[in-house]
Amino acid sequence: MKDKEIIDVFEQSEINLLVELRMGKGFQEKEYEKLVKALTVCADEWESRTSIPGEVVHTLVGLYDELYNFSLIYGDEESVRIKQAAENTKKLIQRCTKEKGEIEPKKAIVIARLIEKINENGNFFEKISKWQGTG
Repeated sequence: MKDKEIIDVFEQSEINLLVELRMGKGFQEKEYEKLVKALTVCADEWESRTSIPGEVVHTLVGLYDELYNFSLIYGDEESVRIKQAAENTKKLIQRCTKEKGEIEPKKAIVIARLIEKINENGNFFEKISKWQGTG
């Protein structure tokens, strides 16, 4: 598959899952399974590359945050299922973005800080807009 096809399938599956959550219809297991399948294809394709297609970065970064935030909105078992989905999705996203070999120390520090911010209970975009990292 070409990157455009992979990205289109991934983004459509992401949209389908998140729309159901936004509409208050709850966590749709079938939509989540489609998302996992699409994200697995992305990870299989991109994990050995030195970079991923730029047009998918925003979607990858926002997906975990969105799912985590929905886990806070929904209650009880639904919340637990969404939070587990967020964590599983994060692992697949990390497969897409992992680097091979050594990286420069300065770059490693920036990446570590970014991952730390992403992992801090959601709200990534709000936090990143407030965060003023120093080298």
